Amino acid sequence: MAKQKSGVIKKGDPKTKYGTYIVYNTKANPKHPTDDPNMFSMYLDERSVEGGFYYSGVVIHKPTPADAVSTKPHYHDYIEYIILYGTNPSDAFDLGGEVEFWIDDEKHTITNTCVITIPPRLSHCPFYFKRVDRPILFCSCSPAPVLYEHTNRDPKWSHLKDPPKIPEVLD
Repeated sequence: MAKQKSGVIKKGDPKTKYGTYIVYNTKANPKHPTDDPNMFSMYLDERSVEGGFYYSGVVIHKPTPADAVSTKPHYHDYIEYIILYGTNPSDAFDLGGEVEFWIDDEKHTITNTCVITIPPRLSHCPFYFKRVDRPILFCSCSPAPVLYEHTNRDPKWSHLKDPPKIPEVLD
């Protein structure tokens, strides 16, 4: 698999009427940059597409390492959709793995293709890919122009690491 060139946005042919509406490469998600050649991601927001909204997509090929420490839960001021697609050609609803996802204080185990709806200001994460039997497509999107978030500082999450210090993390 070719390595993604983070920070480089490649659009379609500018000599055609609509070629620039096709985006072939994007900047990496600022919260989840990766140099992993097996992880391909796309990230768009109003900074890369004028008038656009937040969208992030990544193909997951392997489980979250057992020693990985997630960042603290967070929330947004707007609704967010998190979509998990399985890639089993015989059963589109088979996720092909197992995901652990927290919504507020509830742990959810997900094994089917699904859309998770996160209302504004509802704390969510950590998020772990516990098992990956075949690639899983992870997407998240929101009508917000940029992925801004607020960190949940509840002491019960103190064992998790702080998010990266980037402009998109507001507190």
